[in-house]
Amino acid sequence: MNRIIPLILAVALFMENMDSTVIATSLPAIAIDIHTSPIALKLALTAYLVSLAIFI
Repeated sequence: MNRIIPLILAVALFMENMDSTVIATSLPAIAIDIHTSPIALKLALTAYLVSLAIFI
């Protein structure tokens, strides 16, 4: 039982890092779809990452 806890934590941290990477790399495509520049979406990305940090 004690060996599974580090595995669960490692998977959770991996998923969080992968999620942040996916959001950051998809930002230009999102900006094109909503007809704005990727720079204008930096507030949305910052808000997403701050809320993610709060709930982790």
